[in-house]
Amino acid sequence: MRLKPVKNQEAVQALIHKFEQWRNKRIRGKRLPEDLWQQTVLLARKYPPNHVARAMTLDPRQLKKRMGAAKD
Repeated sequence: MRLKPVKNQEAVQALIHKFEQWRNKRIRGKRLPEDLWQQTVLLARKYPPNHVARAMTLDPRQLKKRMGAAKD
């Protein structure tokens, strides 16, 4: 899933690449690192959260939950 064209498309692609690297190296059952969650939340504040979740292959509900927690 591609996001709408943006000025900083490199940031989106860089985060997708970080997810791919993490998924290739991770141990099954290991949770997503907090720094990846934080970067994803920042991206989801600029673009529709459902689109970001789909691009990162995350559960949109979990992303929205994290976004709500980040506001507090």
